[in-house]
Amino acid sequence: MRALRLVGLLAAMLLATAGSCEQEDPLEPLDQCGTGLEPAADLSGNWSLTARGENSGCDDPTRDGDFRIETQGAFQVAASGETLSLVPNTVTGGLSFNGRVNGTCVEFQLYEGDPATALTYFGAMNATGSQITGEVFNDDDAGCTSTGTFVVDVTN
Repeated sequence: MRALRLVGLLAAMLLATAGSCEQEDPLEPLDQCGTGLEPAADLSGNWSLTARGENSGCDDPTRDGDFRIETQGAFQVAASGETLSLVPNTVTGGLSFNGRVNGTCVEFQLYEGDPATALTYFGAMNATGSQITGEVFNDDDAGCTSTGTFVVDVTN
């Protein structure tokens, strides 16, 4: 199994919606959660991310196979209404993300360098906002399709 390990602190922004939080179209990032609901919990705090999955159909066959992403420590996220953002100066390595929260539905994108390689994370928070679980996916311009699952642990 080929492992991918992000060394820098990762940041995440969340999106949440009401209802089942089922993904309508995995290739339409940051449109799954909808808008209009207050976040079910405050997701501000220290985030630790773990994701596992598989890359397939890559133009470069050396990119095919299993991946694992795991933060090397927590990164800080601030919540303001439905918008989530990184706390300035808490992440190194050129990582970027965007996202939002709507009800219990959470969605964010995370990438380093080229936005075409962004992974989209789509899931739901638990009742207290201490954990987010869901699916991670990407269909990037480098010819890879990535699919898998993720868990974010949130502590204050």
